Amino acid sequence: MRRFLRRWRRHRWVNVLAAVVAVLTLVTYLNIVLHRRGVAENQEAARLHSLGLLLNEESALQWKTLARGNAPVRVAREVGAIRGRERDILQRLADGRPGTGSADLGRLVDEYHVVLDKQLALLVIDDTVGAAVVELEETGPKFKQLSTQITALSDGAVAAARRTSATADYVLIGAMLLTAAMIGALLRRFDRAHRVAATATAELLRQERAALALSRENAERIRHQAEHDSLTGLPNRSLFAERVDLALESGEEPAVMFIDLDDFKRVNDSLGHAAGDALLVEVGRRLRASVRAADTPARLGGDEFAILIEDGGADTAIHLAQRIIEALAEPVDVGGTHVLTRGSVGIAVAGPERDRSDLLRRADLAMYAAKERGKGQFAVFGESLRDPAHAGIDREGSDAA
Repeated sequence: MRRFLRRWRRHRWVNVLAAVVAVLTLVTYLNIVLHRRGVAENQEAARLHSLGLLLNEESALQWKTLARGNAPVRVAREVGAIRGRERDILQRLADGRPGTGSADLGRLVDEYHVVLDKQLALLVIDDTVGAAVVELEETGPKFKQLSTQITALSDGAVAAARRTSATADYVLIGAMLLTAAMIGALLRRFDRAHRVAATATAELLRQERAALALSRENAERIRHQAEHDSLTGLPNRSLFAERVDLALESGEEPAVMFIDLDDFKRVNDSLGHAAGDALLVEVGRRLRASVRAADTPARLGGDEFAILIEDGGADTAIHLAQRIIEALAEPVDVGGTHVLTRGSVGIAVAGPERDRSDLLRRADLAMYAAKERGKGQFAVFGESLRDPAHAGIDREGSDAA
């Protein structure tokens, strides 16, 4: 023991230096682990958000069986593709968070699919009234239950990511304080090594600031990916819905346009999905160029786009719709091939009830009414389109612009 104490006193500053190195190594390792955990939790929240969008898109597909050219087989194929993506997300969620929450979510999704299949069967036989009853009594409540579950899991993942980030910050601050104290003791003992120690400290702080900046950058990137379409860069359905809500709360007279590309499937089938993707990117660019700076163009999924016009009412919306139809009618060079495409535009202006779901539903009905008139047309929602039972049968009653 005495020999050990004598050896410690002889080399105590070397031991202190070794302790500093050990602390720094441990802090670096903990920060890497915590950072990865935070990224994983943010990715889980993004997956849950994507799952909610897919479920909403799947529900919207049911009513496509009523539109001209949307055969039940095609809708079933699209539903199958969406469910494949949903299963992939559920599997990733189960792998990343095994437990009751993931199992319950999978069970609720299966139950929701059963209800949607029942509704689709009614739509296939043109029983729109029965389908509307199923939508009201079963599909809506089941979707609300699913949304509640997804929101709870997403909020939990976001909260866990924040706790992880806070833990990383506390560990970093505590380690920096401890390290500063040790370095101060070493500097008092080894005055000649002052410059070397100061350089090491500066480098440490630079690395920590870079790590914090990288963490913030990753969080911003994840948030951007969760709110924007990965192909066109336009806002996605979720961000579009948030901005519609803000516009409705502002007291202005907002309007919404739904845009569906005509014959887009023909481009995919004849030229391939790469050409279809290039066409969608060009459509997104033209939509941005056709609207005002205050307006919000968005991609809702597939070949469906939407635009929020925050003020100006029906007159402004009609003017922009004409501009958009003209812009979309211009040929698009896709891999050396000139592709002609047009868009059907449905317009709805917010009513006194200021309800987002109703506003979007009206724009969707008006868009299908425009499709009935031919390619490259637009229609403004009117009183004759208020009955959802006529969503795919009688669309000629919309107000022409």
